[in-house]
Amino acid sequence: MRETQGRFHPAACDRADRDGFTLVELLVVIVILSILASLTLSGLNVGRHRAKIDRTKATIRKIDAVIQPMYEDYLDRSVPEDFLPVLMAHEMPDRWRDVITEPEFTAITSSTMAVDQSLRTGAIRGYSRIAKDDATRTKLAQKLTNAECLYLCVTRSGYEPDALEAFRPDEVGDLDGDGAKEFLDGWGKPIFFLRWAPGFTSPFQVVSGSTNREKIASLTPLIYSGGLDESANDTLNGPDGYALKRPDDSIPRNRSTLSTYDPVTSFPDVGQTTSSSAADNITNHGLTAR
Repeated sequence: MRETQGRFHPAACDRADRDGFTLVELLVVIVILSILASLTLSGLNVGRHRAKIDRTKATIRKIDAVIQPMYEDYLDRSVPEDFLPVLMAHEMPDRWRDVITEPEFTAITSSTMAVDQSLRTGAIRGYSRIAKDDATRTKLAQKLTNAECLYLCVTRSGYEPDALEAFRPDEVGDLDGDGAKEFLDGWGKPIFFLRWAPGFTSPFQVVSGSTNREKIASLTPLIYSGGLDESANDTLNGPDGYALKRPDDSIPRNRSTLSTYDPVTSFPDVGQTTSSSAADNITNHGLTAR
């Protein structure tokens, strides 16, 4: 019995060898844990991006709810056909050059009393021009003109006095610090606005009609975010920032153009996609709930 107890037993060695992991088993466990961790992080990132997309859509819907009725009101305005586009440009600007104050408006129309009375059939929306001279503005500030004018229209037009109450503080910002604010998307980037974008293709955009009023009725204002693509979101990236063609801000609208301005032919390619980075843009045209 003693010999048996003192003798080396092979089974005891096997049990000792199985008390820990082999190197291969340890590596397999590490690989599995790494895969699970990457899947978890990927799921979290997808969830975060989904939340930002949903937030951006909600913000654009709220803006659209103010802009669309404002735009459609012009179809019933008692304004001469030739003057309607320029009146809309002044009252619903999408660039700072179109922002016009009451003294400036009076100077434009005072030469002809009939013109003055026609354009004054509705209340002229007066704005304060925060950015007076694009030549003195920073490159970023010049890029933000469409976004700043969108905030201007929603909050200062008088059409919906309490509109701003629908927006959270994180949906509004002033990225260039010039006092002219912008609405922000889920990524903290500005949401842009084109009043007339005849070059933009969507089910809501059917450019037709022979008169200015018919052409205005066939166009739908474009409100858009750059979406998930950071390069498209970069307002300093390229001439158009969000990969959509914008109107030339150097072209003025003055008294001499009142009877010749056309919302389609003046900037026919505005809204056209200039690169593939616009594919993920989020727009009011793309939202099914109008």
